[in-house]
Amino acid sequence: PAAPVAPTAPAAPAARPAAAVPVPAPVTMKASSPKKETARIQLPPEPKGLPKATVKMTQTRPLSAPPSAQVTTASPAAGATSQINAGGQAADGSMNLFAIAALVVSLAAIGVQLWTFLS
Repeated sequence: PAAPVAPTAPAAPAARPAAAVPVPAPVTMKASSPKKETARIQLPPEPKGLPKATVKMTQTRPLSAPPSAQVTTASPAAGATSQINAGGQAADGSMNLFAIAALVVSLAAIGVQLWTFLS
């Protein structure tokens, strides 16, 4: 029979070389107090004296008297009253044409808006 063999000890792990990267320190929370900052405020330079006047102030002539106010009443023109009938519309009918044209244009604009909205 074979002779019992003595168990061998496992090989020791190889020694690692020293780490080249230092281990970072654990992160700690700082207090939530506001950071103090200092602002430098510069004062404006002292103003130099006011410039000396170069123009001599002389007496001016007195103002003329203001024109007197006159009250006038406007009388309505005779032709204007004949063109307006009892309903307040122009007698020639041109205003009716403008009103109808404005109505047609506004209805067309609303139609275009609804068409674009619904499509």
